[in-house]
Amino acid sequence: MARRVLDLSYQAAEAAGRILWDSAKVNNRGYIRASAALLRFVMHERGMSASPIVAAVFPSVYRELQQDSIPDFLSIVFLFMDWDRCKIARRDLAETLLSSKWRPRDIALA
Repeated sequence: MARRVLDLSYQAAEAAGRILWDSAKVNNRGYIRASAALLRFVMHERGMSASPIVAAVFPSVYRELQQDSIPDFLSIVFLFMDWDRCKIARRDLAETLLSSKWRPRDIALA
């Protein structure tokens, strides 16, 4: 993320996504925090390799957005101008998907 570019192959991004999923079993709160930071980064990446990472991190962020109160670190991911935070997240995901090279299959699994 410090390099500001996702220069992984699709296969490497799939492996990173699997590692992220597995990390939730060890430290769920850390997984959620990492997911929020990564989602903010990969939502700006239009290349195909971003889609497996989005698939790995979007569900946990979305579940947190469904809660009555959300952690402060999630407010940096989406700009909430509406009371329905989940609607904003879904809309941003769909708009980014349409303007990217992401694999729809990955996003459908998210």
